[in-house]
Amino acid sequence: MIRSHKIRSIPPLFGVGYATPHHATPHNATPRHATPHHTTPHHTTPRHTTPHHTTPCHTTPHHATPHHATPRHTTPRHTTPHHATPRHTTPHHATPHHATPHHTTPHHTTPHHATALYSTPRHTTPHNATPHNATPRHATPHHATLHHATPRHTTPHHATPRHTTPHHATPHHTTPHHTTPQHAKARHATPHQTTTCHTTPRHSTPCHNTPHHATPRHSTLKHATPHHTRQRHATPHHATAHHATTHHTMPHHATPRHATPHHTTPRHSTL
Repeated sequence: MIRSHKIRSIPPLFGVGYATPHHATPHNATPRHATPHHTTPHHTTPRHTTPHHTTPCHTTPHHATPHHATPRHTTPRHTTPHHATPRHTTPHHATPHHATPHHTTPHHTTPHHATALYSTPRHTTPHNATPHNATPRHATPHHATLHHATPRHTTPHHATPRHTTPHHATPHHTTPHHTTPQHAKARHATPHQTTTCHTTPRHSTPCHNTPHHATPRHSTLKHATPHHTRQRHATPHHATAHHATTHHTMPHHATPRHATPHHTTPRHSTL
């Protein structure tokens, strides 16, 4: 009875005075799953209580063995694959970083740099062969065909009287025609006097520059030579050199369809 009381009283004092019982329970958590020998006697009240107080060396082995023992400190901490293997051999650090498709395959090999940037037809082919860059821009529609061969830009500008004659000849002929009316009479006496409708509106209405151009179109060869030749000094760029050429004179004077009806017919027909 007394012994039981002593045993029951000593453990609290022993626990308070020493850190062994207090540190033993949480300290044995790790070796507990490894060494069942230590767990069982430590928690068994009848067997653990008696030898614990009777043999003072039990306190020392309790701290020394679990603390320095292999199962608790050495094995789990240094040999467990948690620290050694996963850290240096686990594919999380080694393999994925250098061999995982995250870095090697998609980033440096096929999709990002090799295939997509240099081989994929999205970047390479369209830039050099796709009709967006190669064909329409450099080959046919934009520079080659449209700008130099298409009759919209090239032909009308040099041959068609629509673009060349009324645009370049009219404004330039207008100025010398009105600026020097006295010279115009002397030079254009025959061509203008021949056409009665052109003589009157030409002198009466100074704004009738178009009728002035209509006359060479109607007179064709008769008025083309003297008109452009004498007007050459007044309009040195577009009058003679650009329109008096045989290549431009024929379509210019022989095609009253677009030039004559547009500039002469509405105004001179009324007058």
